[in-house]
Amino acid sequence: MEAVTRSEPADIEAWAEEYVLSRELSQKLAPPPLPRHFRVGFAPVRLQAPGRPPELRPAQRGERTPKQEALADPHHRARALHSFFHHELQAAELMCWAVLAFADAEPEFKKGLLGICLDEIRHMNLYRDRIEALGAAIGDFGVRDWFWKRVPACPDKLSFVSVMGMGLEAANLEYAPSFAARFRAAGDEASALMQERVAHEELAHVSFATRWFTRWTGGCSFALWAESLPAPLSPWVLRGEPIAEAARRRAGMSPEFVASLAAYVPEPKGRQVPQPLPAPIRQRGEGVRFAWVLNLDAELELSRPNYTPRARVLNQLARYGTASRDLLGPNDILLDGPERLDALKGAVGRAWSPTPRAVALLRAAGVEPEPHPTPEILRRVNHRRFAFELGGGLPGQQYVESRHELETLLTEGSGPWLLKRPLVFAGRGQQRVYRYRAITSKEWSWIEASLLNDGLIAEPLVNPLLELSLHGFVWRDGHVELGRICVQEVSERGVYRGVRLARAGEVSEAEARSLQRRAESTAHALAVAGYFGPFGIDAYRYATEAGIGFCEQSEINARFSMGFSTGFPRPAHTLRVG
Repeated sequence: MEAVTRSEPADIEAWAEEYVLSRELSQKLAPPPLPRHFRVGFAPVRLQAPGRPPELRPAQRGERTPKQEALADPHHRARALHSFFHHELQAAELMCWAVLAFADAEPEFKKGLLGICLDEIRHMNLYRDRIEALGAAIGDFGVRDWFWKRVPACPDKLSFVSVMGMGLEAANLEYAPSFAARFRAAGDEASALMQERVAHEELAHVSFATRWFTRWTGGCSFALWAESLPAPLSPWVLRGEPIAEAARRRAGMSPEFVASLAAYVPEPKGRQVPQPLPAPIRQRGEGVRFAWVLNLDAELELSRPNYTPRARVLNQLARYGTASRDLLGPNDILLDGPERLDALKGAVGRAWSPTPRAVALLRAAGVEPEPHPTPEILRRVNHRRFAFELGGGLPGQQYVESRHELETLLTEGSGPWLLKRPLVFAGRGQQRVYRYRAITSKEWSWIEASLLNDGLIAEPLVNPLLELSLHGFVWRDGHVELGRICVQEVSERGVYRGVRLARAGEVSEAEARSLQRRAESTAHALAVAGYFGPFGIDAYRYATEAGIGFCEQSEINARFSMGFSTGFPRPAHTLRVG
């Protein structure tokens, strides 16, 4: 039998139609080179359905994306990646569909669609290679054409960019990092890095759609975007949790758009809004004695390899850390010196933060530590970049990693600025910048050392009026228990002085709702990242020349904290991780 030869498509429209309708997996993965010219006088065509290679069978009932516990199995990780492969295929096909359906659109717009199509095909090949590395193949799992059942209902190009770029692809700014964390928690660093790469490259696709939406409508209106979605789609299904506020803003979405998306609640006639269930009472620690290591310098250890505390730090911790002893129960033991072995018999090891040094100190004392997250997870979730990417920080806040980025920010933005190292505690590791040209050589040395080591958070310097915290506990099964809002008493430089419960009327209802919602979404993000144990978030009301504002998440402390024993409804010694 003679081999079938395929002629090269004569123009872009022929190439796009062949790609959508092809039933060959090889062509979906490696189409012929893209022609250079659009067809003159081409009339818009709306293809109704794509060609499906025989390898891609419809999914059966019960074939779903695996849950976290299943991802320990390479087969289930391959199944998840197979779903993502098919998402990329549908996206590539639908970019071609739009070139044909909106043939009278701006040539620049259509060229952008084709560029995104080629990106999606490249992502498909990345997924194919990783699936095969996990011992599976394309076609081993069923697929669903969810995108195709909805996107062709778009009546015009505005509706298309609203659904695809600002909807489905923007949601991947949340879902891809979430699955990166899940893969990493399952020990699959290669799959995690690939998801992070896809999320990074997705940003340009979302930016493309947002840019055209803004050009066609004159702004980035959430209400107009929501109206542009074809029924039954709504903003409710076009976002992940928690909202990737920083990434969406980098893609060009306005702060008002992102805030409206985060706050969106569907009409009662639609899907019911899930309400947080009351956290069940988890295993209690009554009858358990804990041997504690109060390593209040945990962030310094997480930021530096081979960390050893200096005498100055130890002296500071001795002064600063007295209140941390409130965490201990009446029968608990503090490992702050030589202990008799009989006094430690039967005790369970617990740390302020279970860093490698703290765990080693417990084991050196003959005490087995309670279950705890890995050092890699501890470092990631306590790093200020983690909080920055979740959003909720000050408007104008940026994470910078080079002197060029910082100089651009300081010279183009309005000051003054506060620079923060990403792994610090108790107000340490901060630098105020009032004018770019007034930065001294000593301050530049501090800045450059910080950038070289781990980057910096740069945010407008504001006047805090009321500093708050909310504490919680993430259980190993993902359930969360939250405490009560506390007021933190700190120095002008942010050094901790004390904590108390917020008084009636001291925190507005809007601030309380915002802080509660942020704590819930942060707890979910911590669980997805593989963290379990105590945590707290800091927030504050502030004043600027423009008026009063509220920063709903200035820091995440994925560990015990000074306010935990005040703000959490039950004593720490009654909580048992497992």
